[in-house]
Amino acid sequence: MSHVMNTYARLPVAFTHGEGVWLYDETGKRYLDALSGIAVSTLGHNHPR
Repeated sequence: MSHVMNTYARLPVAFTHGEGVWLYDETGKRYLDALSGIAVSTLGHNHPR
């Protein structure tokens, strides 16, 4: 993907959803979003309202 910044190494994981600061993968494993919205300014966010 040439349009994605390769600033950080990628984990071999696919996130299915997020809640607050938590991201969840296909198996239900929870990850803390330690980058806290690094892409929000370009991609936006999905507010539940």
